[in-house]
Amino acid sequence: MTYRILAIDPGSSVSGWIDWHTDSINPTKHGVGVDSNWTLLSYVNRFCQQPEATALVIEKITLYQKADVNIHDTITWYGIFAGVAVQKNIPVFLIPRATIRIGLLNHTKGNDSMITSYLKDRYGWSAKKKNNPCPLTFGIKSHAWQALALATFFCDTYQFNPKLLDTFRFTQPQVAAVA
Repeated sequence: MTYRILAIDPGSSVSGWIDWHTDSINPTKHGVGVDSNWTLLSYVNRFCQQPEATALVIEKITLYQKADVNIHDTITWYGIFAGVAVQKNIPVFLIPRATIRIGLLNHTKGNDSMITSYLKDRYGWSAKKKNNPCPLTFGIKSHAWQALALATFFCDTYQFNPKLLDTFRFTQPQVAAVA
C-alpha cells in the first residue's frame, strides 16, 4: 500500500515538518524543514490539493503544567493546519509525543535525543550529502526530527495496526439541528 503524509511538530511560530511518500518499504521525502507557521500553512494548502495526499499527522500537545502564551499559540496553529485538511477531506491525526516514544522506543522514558538516535540508526544518517546512506534524513534538523518520528510512528502503525490510528483521528463534532 502506498500513501503520502504530511507530519508536523507544531510550534508557536515555527514548526518542523516532513512530507513523505511510502510504499511501506522505501519512504521518500517530498519536502522537509523547520519553517514559519505562515510558510508551512501555504505548504499544507498545496499538500492537501495533491491527489495522493493520505493524511495530515500532527503531534498533539499534552499539558502537564500551566499553559503559557506559547502553548496557546501552538494549539491555535495546529487547529489552523487541521482546519485546512478537514476542508479538503484529508484525514487528520493528532498523536501525543508519549505515544510516539512508546511506539518507537518501547518505553516512556525516552527523550528527543533518544528518538533522534533511533531514527538515525533506522534510516542511516550523515551530515554530508555524499556520505548519507539514506536521502530521507539529509537536511533534517531540530524539530523536523520530531516530525520524522511522528511520520515513522504513523506509517508503522498504519501498516501493522491501522485500527489503533482511529483513536487519534480528529473528527468534526456533530452539530445538532436546531428545530
